[in-house]
Amino acid sequence: MRTTGGEDCDGDGIPSIAVGGADCDDTDANRYPGNAEIADFDGHDEDCDPTTIGNMDRDGDGFIDHRVFNVGDARGDDCDDTRRFIHPGAAELPNNIDDDCDGEIDNRYGEWWSPAGTPPR
Repeated sequence: MRTTGGEDCDGDGIPSIAVGGADCDDTDANRYPGNAEIADFDGHDEDCDPTTIGNMDRDGDGFIDHRVFNVGDARGDDCDDTRRFIHPGAAELPNNIDDDCDGEIDNRYGEWWSPAGTPPR
């Protein structure tokens, strides 16, 4: 139900910040403080907190898919959410894949791998 005077224009029950309330977007009934954050690829911030993005971790490695974000702020950091062994902090292997999600392929494998021998323990 729409109210007059701008108190709660979108009908979500939370008055607009503009009139002393807490609703960060009083034109969108699906965006207000306390709403559940949904991990998606459209940047919609359901809970009015740009630092939260929901949890989309399809491969179960504990890192959120990099395509999940809030406009202008937080973003997941898993560059491949279909492979459990690829995530920030993973070992960079000589496999033509960016295993550690740093934006570079095979850039650190020389630190531990040598074609002449076995990796150090």
